[in-house]
Amino acid sequence: MRTFLSCLLIGVSVSSCISTKCYNTYYVNLNRISKEKFKPTHGLTQYDYNENNLQYFNQNGYILIGYNALRSTYIEQQEAINTGCWIGANVLLYKYQYIGTSSGTAVVPFYNPGDTYTVNSRSAGSVSVYGTGGYGYGSYNSNSTTTITTPGSFSYYSVPYSNDYYDQYAAYFVKKFYRIPDQNVALFQRPNSSSKEIMVVKQNEWFEIISKSNKDFYKILYKDNIGYISVRNQFK
Repeated sequence: MRTFLSCLLIGVSVSSCISTKCYNTYYVNLNRISKEKFKPTHGLTQYDYNENNLQYFNQNGYILIGYNALRSTYIEQQEAINTGCWIGANVLLYKYQYIGTSSGTAVVPFYNPGDTYTVNSRSAGSVSVYGTGGYGYGSYNSNSTTTITTPGSFSYYSVPYSNDYYDQYAAYFVKKFYRIPDQNVALFQRPNSSSKEIMVVKQNEWFEIISKSNKDFYKILYKDNIGYISVRNQFK
């Protein structure tokens, strides 16, 4: 099985997660398949997005929890990796393919602010005052500064552009079901081999691991029965 897997899963790499959800194009445009919520992961394993790999994971205990199919300018692959980690994926299938270039001329406005001037003014004069006490006379001088800004305007420029477009795909899988390929094993009522045996988990039949109850036993769901099996068994 390991030899087959190594031949089938082309371009495998292990990646870690960074970045912010609200700016992530893959996360914002994610098509969710599973209503079940999974704990975020700190990294995932990445493979090529192709029919063989899709078939392999669909048939080997993995469930598809979401996917992206985008036509856009190139989006960094790290965004797909981050999305997979945030939704709890173990595996990412990814690919992008160039489809063409869009080019043309865009009209870009440029704002020209108005000019600012400073005006200084000075005035002088005399005053005469009449009152009950008689007649008075005086003079005055004053200075003032005023700032004047003329209205702004727009200039328009033709700017050539060229954008490459790609079809970009991502599929996110979680390993949910397991099997024991070489033997039947006992399903116990408690995480103890001395407890009551509920039934037998048959060779190559799928079961779900709910949790690891202690260092020796897994809590599993098998044919609507919840019980415990030894961790010493070889799972696939």
